[in-house]
Amino acid sequence: MIDCKRMTLTLAGCVALAAFAAPALAQLSPQGGPVNVSADHSHMETDKATGYDITYLDGRVEILQSGRRLRCDHAKLIQAPTPTGGKDVVEMEATGNVFYVAEDQNARGDYGIYTKADDTLKVTGNVILQRGQSVATGNLLIDHVNAGDMSLASEPNSANHGRVRGVMYPTKKDDSAAPAAKP
Repeated sequence: MIDCKRMTLTLAGCVALAAFAAPALAQLSPQGGPVNVSADHSHMETDKATGYDITYLDGRVEILQSGRRLRCDHAKLIQAPTPTGGKDVVEMEATGNVFYVAEDQNARGDYGIYTKADDTLKVTGNVILQRGQSVATGNLLIDHVNAGDMSLASEPNSANHGRVRGVMYPTKKDDSAAPAAKP
């Protein structure tokens, strides 16, 4: 059912924008592996009251992991102390020209935030979600990362006038797997 003000997209069989983190560490990819981070400038500070480390990345930020990519103008990573004495990213925030690519889909927006506590990624602003040739627009994307479902909404005062818009293309069958015709 499609509601004019809200449309829920369930992308079964794929990890839909499993973006900023996985359960143990901040990750772009559920496969894990090393994370490559680059930016024009970075600095870190520690919040003495909480013990959290806050890392700021500014200018042409790019974070890569296992074939997935996050680009933005600015990023902030918040790391909390763990019981074993290490640090664990509990929140990642991306601002300005947020662009995320994973396999056959990507999302763009003005602002993105991942919170580990509820394993949710939110992208706001002029959101464009693309999967294959299909495209949907709105101004709030909410991805329940490990659940594999997401919703896209649009506010009444948005450019879409409160409507989620999209063009959906069916998946093409792979004709090469079809048995050869008998003569």
